[in-house]
Amino acid sequence: MDQFRIVSDEARLFDFVNPNTTVGVTNGAGGHTVAATSENFPAVVGQGVSMTIGFLGPCGMNSPHTHPRATEINFSVNATLRGGVLVENGARFAEVDIAPGTATVFPQGAIHFEMNPTCEPAMFVASFNGEDPGVNQVAQRFFGLPPDIVGASLGGLGVQQVADLEALIPDNVVLGVDECLQRCGIERNAQATAQRQPRVTANAFPVGVAGSNPFGLPVNATAGEGDSAPAAGEGEGATPATGEGAGASEPAAGEGEGAEPATGEGSTPAAGEGEGAEPATGEGAPAPAAGEGEGASTLESGSEPAEGAGESTPAGEGASGSESGEGAEPASGAGEGESTPAEGAGEGSSGSTWASTSASPEGRAAVVIDAPHPEITMISLRR
Repeated sequence: MDQFRIVSDEARLFDFVNPNTTVGVTNGAGGHTVAATSENFPAVVGQGVSMTIGFLGPCGMNSPHTHPRATEINFSVNATLRGGVLVENGARFAEVDIAPGTATVFPQGAIHFEMNPTCEPAMFVASFNGEDPGVNQVAQRFFGLPPDIVGASLGGLGVQQVADLEALIPDNVVLGVDECLQRCGIERNAQATAQRQPRVTANAFPVGVAGSNPFGLPVNATAGEGDSAPAAGEGEGATPATGEGAGASEPAAGEGEGAEPATGEGSTPAAGEGEGAEPATGEGAPAPAAGEGEGASTLESGSEPAEGAGESTPAGEGASGSESGEGAEPASGAGEGESTPAEGAGEGSSGSTWASTSASPEGRAAVVIDAPHPEITMISLRR
């Protein structure tokens, strides 16, 4: 009751499509997540709930992560997502296809992921039983431990080999598996690496050790972060940039799932690594079968966003549709307006607002949005 006295009506509404903050927003080459938690949404304080919306591009993946302070229930809106979970030592790995209109549970602290294996954009909703679920991206955090500890954990790799691997860890949401990318005609371009763990004295690489690329994978033209050791005390208490899935923090993304709010940490990059360019989307691949899943929704794919924060593409440019579910009417001409995050920050997208609502001949409500992810411009939900 006290919260209603101190929180304004406007502050009790959170816009996942066009968030007015970069906190809780996680961006990667494969999509983005937006999280509403106690960090950026005062209305959930004391309520024991939070939520992340994931916008996955074709073959996009909310990479393996955990939520240390909450259990997640993940609902797929319009595509059959590939989900997986590993709860603890000795537990079997469980993989589940999350069809449109269905949900699955990821227990608190369990390692899990969600991937869009289709050639069309996908959306998920991740709800949590805590106002601050937290998020740990597994790859970034593991390789953020002291390099000699990481090397020993991997059977005796040298610190140079550890640096080579760590330098390639992409920002969440990442491009998914090669099979999907090849099927959808998407090239695995270089991905940004700003969410890697910041280096302080205790976890720094030795002086002169920097990540190279012996694997021949696409790399960025400018540096990633943390490749060499800072001077004594340098970088202590560095403040990480906020990301998702966890989504981002599901956060940055998450997950992110959810996005949930993933912590996308970033420090000053060293030479040799690069900030990543956006990959080709590979749109135009076969659409999902009609009628897939109860309550399936429709998403239309749009054009690539213009460069620079807040620039939007012209309405209706390059839109191509896919249908899931019966008789859903796509809206035409929907544009989009995702903003590009600051270089190296790994966060900060904003989208455009809800556009219109109309009824289809079958009596279903068609809700049109300009979603913040480049490919997601329209959702059609049954009444």
